[in-house]
Amino acid sequence: MTTLLEQAFTAATKLSQERQDQLAQLILQEISRPQHQVNKAPTQKSPLQIFTELGLVGCIEGEPDLSTNYKSVVKSYILKKHDHS
Repeated sequence: MTTLLEQAFTAATKLSQERQDQLAQLILQEISRPQHQVNKAPTQKSPLQIFTELGLVGCIEGEPDLSTNYKSVVKSYILKKHDHS
C-alpha cells in the first residue's frame, strides 16, 4: 500500500518541469512556516465586512425593501421605458 506522499510524488513526476518547480516551492514554503502559523486557522471575514471595508455598503441609493419587491420595480421600469403612447 502506497502512502499519500508516495502517491503525490508519483503524480508530481507527470507534471511539466515548471509545475514541478512551483509545487516544490510551495512544499518548501509550507515546511519552513512556523508551526503556530500552520495550526492557526485563517479568519474569514463575512461578506458584509468585506463590502464595508471596500466602501460598497451604502454606496448606492435605492428602495430599502428592494430585495423583496424587485420584480415589481423592474416591471414598472421596463413598462415605463418601453411605453410608446
